[in-house]
Amino acid sequence: MLRGLILLLSIYLFVFINDSKLNFSTAAYAVNLDNHSFPQRVYRATPSKPDKVFKYGFKRNASGSTSLAQHIQADPGQQSVFISTTSSYKYAVELGRKFAATWWDVDEFYVYEVIPQSNFINVSNVFYSTYNHHHDHRKSLIENYSTIFTIENEFAAMNYIPPETIVLATRYVLSGNEYISDDGSYINNITRTDSRFPVIEPKIYNDSFPLGTVQSAYFEFYGANPNFACFNDSLPIMSGQVYIDDKVSKDQLYHVKKRDISGNANKLICPSKNLMQKKSFYMNMPDDFLEKNKNEFKFSTFNLPNICLTPNKGYIGKYFYVSIAACSEKQIWSFTEFGQIITQVNDGQYNQYYCLKSPRVDSLDRYIRLEICDISVKEQKWIIEKFENKYYLKNYFNQALLLGSNNFVFMSNEPISAIFLDKNKNSLSFTNATQVLNSTTEAFIQFSMDLLYTEDFYVMYPTSAGNVFQDFPRNLLMYKHYYNAHNNALFSSFGNKTIGPQVCYMSALLFNGGSSWDWVKNDYCSTQGEMRSEYKWILHYNTSLNEFNISDFAGNLLKFNDITASANRYFAYTANTFWKDSNAYLRGFIFNDYAKIYAFSFTSFGNYDQNKQIKILQAFDAIKEYYYRYQITKWATRTDYYD
Repeated sequence: MLRGLILLLSIYLFVFINDSKLNFSTAAYAVNLDNHSFPQRVYRATPSKPDKVFKYGFKRNASGSTSLAQHIQADPGQQSVFISTTSSYKYAVELGRKFAATWWDVDEFYVYEVIPQSNFINVSNVFYSTYNHHHDHRKSLIENYSTIFTIENEFAAMNYIPPETIVLATRYVLSGNEYISDDGSYINNITRTDSRFPVIEPKIYNDSFPLGTVQSAYFEFYGANPNFACFNDSLPIMSGQVYIDDKVSKDQLYHVKKRDISGNANKLICPSKNLMQKKSFYMNMPDDFLEKNKNEFKFSTFNLPNICLTPNKGYIGKYFYVSIAACSEKQIWSFTEFGQIITQVNDGQYNQYYCLKSPRVDSLDRYIRLEICDISVKEQKWIIEKFENKYYLKNYFNQALLLGSNNFVFMSNEPISAIFLDKNKNSLSFTNATQVLNSTTEAFIQFSMDLLYTEDFYVMYPTSAGNVFQDFPRNLLMYKHYYNAHNNALFSSFGNKTIGPQVCYMSALLFNGGSSWDWVKNDYCSTQGEMRSEYKWILHYNTSLNEFNISDFAGNLLKFNDITASANRYFAYTANTFWKDSNAYLRGFIFNDYAKIYAFSFTSFGNYDQNKQIKILQAFDAIKEYYYRYQITKWATRTDYYD
């Protein structure tokens, strides 16, 4: 019944918003320095009372999701940092009326008038700028989402709407079968003297903001963004001096219920996941999106007009160095939304995708090289920047590429402004940068798990005999683990630190078709595309035991034999959930941040998990959101760069 009600609501709202007789542009608009219009006032409907809102404002948990896509599609399992407002007063009122009669089940609600500030993001602008930035095949992935992202004229505030920016509230009360405005407005005289003081100028967030991952998970959408409707009418929850009003969190003690039309108080006021239907479980594989978006990387110096970035054909010592050579018309490089520069190499056994890496700031070896891709490594992040009418490629530390006497490419250790104007420095101008930018592809989501510690502080590693063992960390400092979030491969650099040949872990239980338990094996592998099920692993979190675990793709738990004096002690195996093995085993792991973020999307996982594919997509999205939040914060505050 609730599904039908919300579907009818969505149809009503669509007709209402698209009725040309109704004018939703009621807010006055100002113009900022970038000539983008933005409202001087935005509006939010909620049952929350003025005495609380005027005192505490609106607040979201700062640890929530920063994905606009998730926020707009309103997955209640993923708490958002955004607070929904709209530039249309009429739209806020109509939403308030519909939600008050259904989800909220209240006799009154309030529409608050807010002065937007620099943490307010124009959702429509983010959608359109993202759409216009990408080329055709990427546009096709999001073009059907236009209505969802723009229909509400939403301005999403990140984290907090301070009470002094909330000017007034208009009360709507149930009269008969309709909610009507009572006389007058409630002026905020708690944190403001009146509607005019303090004087606060409207602002808006002007920088670019990521839309969030849409391309790997498509959802049908029913009605308006439920984030306009979710609220907490239980006792105030205090966080410092902030009143948390707007989102029902899984961590809160109070679970706010509503009554459905039949009068049964058994529904959360936020819509359930069942209100969204999955249209596709498709996950893009690296060998698909990277191969479709490749270019030459063409450069010039003051003396050489047409040269190209070229990977070495093999290792020099222990590195894959990169040099400059004559252009061969071979399109071999991909540039991603994360600033990764990726090409294919042969690691000695198989072809792999490696990322271009600059040396550390304090490194004596200044030459750039190729390594296993790892989104946690800031030296693998690159920026294309325009300077004096030319484009240049620089690293995270604001250092430029220079051409060495041996045609290898190295990084400057001087400020960019001192490099580009000095002909003696041999700086490399990026001549086809616009072409590369126009073919930017989605990110390659792969991260290191460092030394993969087990719960007893031993380290898991692959042996040359093809087994998997654990040993003292001091013996395994060069063994680094990686997780590919596209195909769920868990692999090791096999003692080569950040290069290959790499080996993948394999569940012999799945390979052999067993039903109880079997050993974990390892073998050389390529992780460029889809993996067979025996090579897929899931990182997950056990809430009851408060520990991180790893299971194969069928949910069989990875464990280590810990039977004293056993010939197989410390060997890894997987076992079915219902297999009653000895109590002498180890199953917990110590994860780094990226692995934890992924694992938290799997707080329950085992054999026959029906929601596995949905959780994989949610974990994938969570990694991208964490990366954006970490990167934006880090770059905004970094002090380890030149200039």
